[in-house]
Amino acid sequence: MKASKSGGCSVLIGVLVIIWLIVSVTSKCNRKKDYENSSWYIEWQVEKQRQEDSIKHLNELAQSNPEEYNRIMQEHEAQLRQEKMWKFTTEKDEKTNTDNVWATIQSYNEGVVIMPEPLKRKKNFSSTKHVGKSKITIRYMKKYGSEVLVKIPDLPSFKDPSKNYISVWFDSMDNPVKYSYEGSTTKGNVFIKNGKDYINRCKKSTRIKMRIPFENYRHENDAVDFVFEVPEPLVWKH
Repeated sequence: MKASKSGGCSVLIGVLVIIWLIVSVTSKCNRKKDYENSSWYIEWQVEKQRQEDSIKHLNELAQSNPEEYNRIMQEHEAQLRQEKMWKFTTEKDEKTNTDNVWATIQSYNEGVVIMPEPLKRKKNFSSTKHVGKSKITIRYMKKYGSEVLVKIPDLPSFKDPSKNYISVWFDSMDNPVKYSYEGSTTKGNVFIKNGKDYINRCKKSTRIKMRIPFENYRHENDAVDFVFEVPEPLVWKH
């Protein structure tokens, strides 16, 4: 009789383990399905396929029509170079009768935040969050002089102002320069406090990497990197 009870318990445990495995596998499959059905994943897949098709076409063209291939590549390189350059705009300030000048560049990468585990498990919730691209703007206005604005897209600020800073690597430097800033990251642009030093370094650099720390959803320290590459350093005479 005791052996029968022991055997029954073993069977029950075995059944429970099988049920747990089925539930676990099903849950994992559902999470994968939700992940693959998320809008950003679908857009990424479309863009990935477009790039693969473009590369395939160029490889075929390189064999069948080298002259046309070289022409397309030269145009592409010239376009990329122009897109990476500092963009200048000027606007007349009627109050001071002087020109306000802006120079801007945009990061080539989008910021990506890895979501914490509890949120990843929620239905229809992506495991990552794309926060968009960052932008550096050097601005001159007679009233304020030259200033540096950095666009920090959709990242929460720290409650402690002493933690609100940006680490920046200019070109191939080993250690970053830390710049405190004023303003709220949830509202877009923030002002770099030591703007003069930042501008002087931009005037010598063709690669800028910014690491922006923030407090994530679990109230832990996190960071997002943005990289800017320009063919030529900033030319700024203000």
